[in-house]
Amino acid sequence: MRQLAQESRGTAKIAVLKTVALLKGTYGLAIVSPRNPGLVIGARLGSPLVLGIGFAAFRDVGSFFRNAAQDEVGTPNPIANGVSWAITRGVSQSGNFLRALIHLDFNQDEAGRQVYDGAWPIIAGRRIALNIRFAMPDGVLKLYEPGSEGPQWWTPWADPIRGLPAAGILDRCTASHTCPKIIEHFGSAEVWGLKLTPEWVGTTGDADIPLPDNVRRYYIPSTQHGGGKGGFSTTRLATARARSPTIRCPILKPRMPSGRISAIGS
Repeated sequence: MRQLAQESRGTAKIAVLKTVALLKGTYGLAIVSPRNPGLVIGARLGSPLVLGIGFAAFRDVGSFFRNAAQDEVGTPNPIANGVSWAITRGVSQSGNFLRALIHLDFNQDEAGRQVYDGAWPIIAGRRIALNIRFAMPDGVLKLYEPGSEGPQWWTPWADPIRGLPAAGILDRCTASHTCPKIIEHFGSAEVWGLKLTPEWVGTTGDADIPLPDNVRRYYIPSTQHGGGKGGFSTTRLATARARSPTIRCPILKPRMPSGRISAIGS
């Protein structure tokens, strides 16, 4: 692309046209250039890219390890009959994946069995938007952009600002009796930088949304996205641009019960 842009005297549109002429198969592109910061060029060929298969894949591999003796071609399950509990964990974007997985009822396999007993979405204040045409699975989103669409809360709660009825992330798994036990935790970075608070108070912000019995929430104040590294620095540069040193892991380190456990992370 850079070479074509140089050959096209820096004209981004001509460079894109020359580039897509060389491409084969289905694609979707969004092109930006520092030379034209206000310009975004989009191009696609064929149907939208197939996205969202990861939900089914993550469900199926968890179900396989937990329930199957072998796969369809006879490959044995290396931990067959060795799983008592399956717990899934995701941090930030992969935590958003877990919230979407539960919301879309992918915690039950094709036989209707619950796959994961527990879920731990960490510093994840929304869901990834993969179950739509031209999905946008990443980014820090505004209220009306894919990934922040309601409901963002676990318990059924009305969304009058956007004209949506009472609903919750757990609606589908509640109906299928496959909801996992959930632990989530956040810090101040997610509140201020990632628009987390609608999950707590809805879009009207006039009441705390209650948590269902299977959800536990922990808030660790004054921490950055992902926590700090511990310790303090007394150098002038460090104190002028100080970051919170709080380490989250010791605070939240889970105590696993004895027995056979399979921890499958996202």
